[in-house]
Amino acid sequence: MNYVSSEYLITEGFINFVGKNFELKFLEMLKKDLISWNNMFRRKTVVGLVEQVKIGKKKVLARIDTGAERSSICTRLLKRAFEEKPPVVRHVTYRTSNGSEKRPVVKVPIRIAGRKIKATFNVTDRRDMTYDVLIGQNILKKDFLIDPRRR
Repeated sequence: MNYVSSEYLITEGFINFVGKNFELKFLEMLKKDLISWNNMFRRKTVVGLVEQVKIGKKKVLARIDTGAERSSICTRLLKRAFEEKPPVVRHVTYRTSNGSEKRPVVKVPIRIAGRKIKATFNVTDRRDMTYDVLIGQNILKKDFLIDPRRR
């Protein structure tokens, strides 16, 4: 009689129970779990509700707005921040309280909380707003975490 370890019997029994492709299935499952763990613990940049940002050669305060899908920048700030006007990537129609408005969208470099990224902004007149820059989800999805207590 040959001696067989209990670990071997358990493993062989389990493989026979779930099928011969168990090892492949297990490795695929493990890979997915490792990817999700990696994403969960990826380094996040913490920002407050208002952050100082640098756009072009200008430093301004920006409002962080998790409810806004896209970021927005004031026309006047864009002209002051860059020597040459950034090229328009596309035009987007927005619903406003006055109906609808077609706005240009530009892609510009921005520094926020020590990180430099290229992001798209719709361009509009924000003179009546408190902040010339609104940071929306299109930027926040790039591994930012909002802490309302941060000043």
